[in-house]
Amino acid sequence: MLTYSIPTEAGGTGKTTTAINLARAHADAGHDVLLVDLDSQNVSATWFLGDVEWAKDQQHPCLSKIIMGLGSDASLTDIVVAQEEEGFDLLPRHVNDSNFESYYRKAESMAQMEGREFEPCVQLRDQIARERLHTEYDVIIYDVDGSANLKLNQALAASQNVVVPFTVSEKGQSSVGGIRESLNGIESDLGISMTVSALVPNMVDYSSVQECKIAARIIDSDEYTTPIAIGDRATLEKMANGGGSLRSVIADGHGGEKHERTADRYDILAAYLERKANLSDREVDTETPPYYDRIQKYLGSEVVA
Repeated sequence: MLTYSIPTEAGGTGKTTTAINLARAHADAGHDVLLVDLDSQNVSATWFLGDVEWAKDQQHPCLSKIIMGLGSDASLTDIVVAQEEEGFDLLPRHVNDSNFESYYRKAESMAQMEGREFEPCVQLRDQIARERLHTEYDVIIYDVDGSANLKLNQALAASQNVVVPFTVSEKGQSSVGGIRESLNGIESDLGISMTVSALVPNMVDYSSVQECKIAARIIDSDEYTTPIAIGDRATLEKMANGGGSLRSVIADGHGGEKHERTADRYDILAAYLERKANLSDREVDTETPPYYDRIQKYLGSEVVA
């Protein structure tokens, strides 16, 4: 099984677009995929995939209450929304999930009053295990908040593995360091080991020599693996307004060659993650290189950012 979170400490780094496109790439490869929306932002995976009305319906139970055991007999399976066009399932973000921290504190207080142990940060992991979702799905992806908080900690404890998108800028690079600090804290608090499976330079302006040099330097680094780089923001903006993944945008006739190449790169990354987890040994049959020519040009050279 393959499970990972997609965190970043800087906003606007393409975290949710990375999650959706990777979920689609795994699904297209024949895997059963669950995307868990733990993002507190309004523009989350649930919004991108067009499930906003579901998220506003007060008749629907929310993920936060389910995993905290608060006032509902519903299970996570009960609130899964099948994304038929995409081929994967979504655990959507409900509007009431914005109260996650309050629910967490209430559950913690109730446990203390009843003399029960309340282990920090593991409620989502434990609920996934109780419902045996890790046996129902081949891949579980957690799309999480862009800052350190209880939701992020829940996702990290459940996945113990991250894929980190970041913008090729000082802000983006600092977010990578912030994630490592968060992982170190989680490892210490919970006694687990976290893995950084991949970095993803995102929304690289390939017309900028400076950005391409920075991307090349990061790709050449031995600290983390960087299987692909993704291009400018305009390509990813095609997913907006409930357009879904890039593959869906292309299928609807709204994408071009640039979008095809970007979707190919997500396929390359998905296959790499599957091989790393021993989920499959597939390689992607594509003529699309993992990096833009301008970035390739600087790989393996002494570049000054």
